[in-house]
Amino acid sequence: MPNSVLRYGSDWATMLGGDGAVRVPWALLAAGWACSAAAPLAAGASDASEFFETSVRPVLAGHCYQCHSRDAPTVFAQLRLDSGPALLRGGRSGPAVVPGDPDASRLIRALRHEAGPAPMPPAGKLREREIADLEEWVRQGAAWPEESASDVEPGGDGQPSSPRDHWAWQPLAELAWPEVDDGSWSTGPIDRFVLARLEAAGIAPVEPADRYTLLRRLALDLTGLPLAPWQVHAFARLPGRAGLGAAVDSLLASPAFGERWGRHWLDLAAYADTLGLGRRIPAPSAWRYRDYVIEAFNSDKPYNRFVREQVAGDVLPFQTDAQRREQLIATGFLSIGPWALVDQDKLQLQMDVVDHQIDTVGRALLGITLGCARCHDHKFDPVPQRDYYALAGIFRSTRTLEARMSGVFSDVRRTALPETPEELRARADALIVWQAEYDEAVQAQKWAEERVEALRKELQRSEAVEAGGDGAKELSERLAAAQSEARANETEAARILHYGKPAPPAALALADDPEPEDARICLGGNPRSLGLAVPRGFLSIVPAQAPAKIANRRLIGTGFQKSSGRLELADWLFDPGNPLPARVMANRVWQHLFGRGIVASVDNFGTLGERPTHPALLDYLALRLRSQDWSVKALVREIVLSSAYGLSAAHDQRAGAVDPDNLLLWRANRRRLEAEAIRDSVLHAAGSLDFRAGGPSLPLRSRGSVVMAQPPFLARSFELGAALRNRRTVYLPALRKSQLKQADVLNLFDFPDPNTVAGRRDVTTVPTQALYLMNSPFLVKQSAAAAKALLAGTQRSDEARVRAFLLRALGRPATEADVDRALRYLSGAGPGTREQAWARYCHSVFASNEFLFRG
Repeated sequence: MPNSVLRYGSDWATMLGGDGAVRVPWALLAAGWACSAAAPLAAGASDASEFFETSVRPVLAGHCYQCHSRDAPTVFAQLRLDSGPALLRGGRSGPAVVPGDPDASRLIRALRHEAGPAPMPPAGKLREREIADLEEWVRQGAAWPEESASDVEPGGDGQPSSPRDHWAWQPLAELAWPEVDDGSWSTGPIDRFVLARLEAAGIAPVEPADRYTLLRRLALDLTGLPLAPWQVHAFARLPGRAGLGAAVDSLLASPAFGERWGRHWLDLAAYADTLGLGRRIPAPSAWRYRDYVIEAFNSDKPYNRFVREQVAGDVLPFQTDAQRREQLIATGFLSIGPWALVDQDKLQLQMDVVDHQIDTVGRALLGITLGCARCHDHKFDPVPQRDYYALAGIFRSTRTLEARMSGVFSDVRRTALPETPEELRARADALIVWQAEYDEAVQAQKWAEERVEALRKELQRSEAVEAGGDGAKELSERLAAAQSEARANETEAARILHYGKPAPPAALALADDPEPEDARICLGGNPRSLGLAVPRGFLSIVPAQAPAKIANRRLIGTGFQKSSGRLELADWLFDPGNPLPARVMANRVWQHLFGRGIVASVDNFGTLGERPTHPALLDYLALRLRSQDWSVKALVREIVLSSAYGLSAAHDQRAGAVDPDNLLLWRANRRRLEAEAIRDSVLHAAGSLDFRAGGPSLPLRSRGSVVMAQPPFLARSFELGAALRNRRTVYLPALRKSQLKQADVLNLFDFPDPNTVAGRRDVTTVPTQALYLMNSPFLVKQSAAAAKALLAGTQRSDEARVRAFLLRALGRPATEADVDRALRYLSGAGPGTREQAWARYCHSVFASNEFLFRG
């Protein structure tokens, strides 16, 4: 209801106590818990199968099957763990798992080494992450996907066809635009493909969205920010499609476009500003990759070039230092990851890194779940285990981590970047300051040590004379204090020496290993149980024209250089015969604009993924991406100017009965903003948003929040300094564990797990979200800032202030009903100052559905 600005209507005043605190009505809580019964949204069958194949079956195969499978010489305890029915049937002690209850499952208790069942496996306890994955699998119901006729597509004779005939691996097909009855509705090929499906189903699209709704939709989809009031007025006055095109061009040219769409890509890259799974190990140089991604989208870097740089930027030719620098930073795509840097089993760690890199390339670029083939041939897609290890040889011949001289830590490889003249001058100035600071710390340490020595001698003399009298006691206390000061000075000097010295700019970047080699198959995924060696290469499923084998050396200039094969992999990805990168990226663009991909399982185009709702349209978009020099902006522009994108979100009873899930796109999908867009929109509407772009996210010199004793400086906590507090969310530190307390909106509104490829975010509805919106210090503070700005502005009446604020926050002119309700609320808002009443009103708008949802 567009006229309903105050989300909770007249009940809002009852939420506000005399102290200004926001309280929750029971009706809201009841509604919230009712919603939570269905949230978070249940993962689809394909998601459950992917989780099983990537995180469950490999553990069972690697640690259990030798004793508990059909092929085991002796099935111990008559318990088999290689099939779903056998698992539930159990062995001599009964069922191995209780679906939904890990604590009651004998398998989980045995893996935890709890009292009762014999601890398993006998060779030693599994890693915590492996146990956690198995616990989560049982908690979700212990689903066991089995291959059946329903898992493959039927052939023309009604029998299952070969998985190699699956639609995704077929060449891109350029089809004639379909004929439609209502030619006036279509603005181009996209609309024809959509309308043809609607007409075939006997339904029609709803009416177009009004101009203000469409402008707000465009702004949020393209930039993640609402329009400024002057933009709303300017774009609303521009007539027809030409005016809409001008608005789109303006938004595409905005730096905010790269910040919005760069964040989409960072979800795929498993990007974070920390390394490590169980510990927060700061990655101070990671921000360079984030800024590279944002700039690539803003400059409309051709997508094929964008991907090639991320896969093989360190071995691509370059013309200038600036180009070399950019290409090195780009390889952060595969080097900034969730690495278990404290894992003592370095061989296992190496193969886990390789597995994550293969999985990232597979899901993010090809839409294939390759991790399933680590332990065995892929159960559903035609990806043999040999293909997995052909790729594994490429990444085993790539240096991602570096060994450390002492301890169990590994470290991510860092590469020095070419410095610009400005950077050289700035570092020289910083070195002078650093040297003075270090000298001062060393001198303070020296003085403290001299004082300790003097006090120690004095204490020895005193004890010889007084034999433990009061004088000796006082000297002992002074000595202890001096020793504490000396230790603190020593720690400070070490911190400055190891952490504060200005260093040349560096990037977390890949490099080819000096001695590349093919990988051997790890039997059952065990890196210590090796089978045949597999020549480095690519997926046999893709009919590409690139050579199947990779030479150990390649010609560079006038000489030869050892080669991991990543350069050849980058060439293979965009081979004319490979249809997957174009299909996958075109589908991702559609998903971000429509809320659902043409293939809903955006990271899985395999046989367990969803079928495309509009296969011909998908190929059209993929071919358009190719033909327009891989320009993402050009593809976005064509899509958002279509009639299909411009539909309203209104419901049509007849169409809803035929297509209740709106798969045929008879209306727009109304959806809640992502966590970043919520936070950024609040800052923007409050007038608090800091538009500065780029730069480090971590508090590099923050004392007390980072352990400085030895690299890699384990972080206890991160605090947002003033320089970051009101920046766009993409510039805040992204952490591999729970996100910053100062940005709880990320934890509550489905920010993805940075340890995984996340092409599609979950959307949950839980009571804590409503509680956050009404009580969070962030919302309270920004509501007060918005109120203060309104009262200090140029508007001369409360009515004008209401109209100005709603235009800024909601992107549309206020209706008379909006104004009347707001004025009635403000006139009877209860105790408190006028500014507090306005702050509560602004808060109610920020918590409203109209603000939180994109229509």
